[in-house]
Amino acid sequence: MRWGHAARDANDRLWAALRLGKAGRRFRRRVALGPLVVDFYCPALKLVVEVEAHPLALGRDRRAELAAEQRDQWLWRNGYAVLRLDRAEVMQHRDRAVALIAEAAKGMADE
Repeated sequence: MRWGHAARDANDRLWAALRLGKAGRRFRRRVALGPLVVDFYCPALKLVVEVEAHPLALGRDRRAELAAEQRDQWLWRNGYAVLRLDRAEVMQHRDRAVALIAEAAKGMADE
């Protein structure tokens, strides 16, 4: 499976749960925020959820790592919270990924 297909498959699996409200909040998919397009976004909390390659794989590609850091910096500077999820985890344990998102959303709502 090529990288693009793996990313789409993980995003599709997660979106199937998020669009049904399983994280307890309303999310949108593939949202433009300034110069960026993020995987998932909860407007009520300004919470961004990104699904990406395994963090250790990012360490092997310094350019990808820097790009992720720059994305995070832009999002943080503009008041967004960022939750990054491992693509393999989403594929193998979608319910766990949704629970992490729900927990993060609940914590933000309680603040």
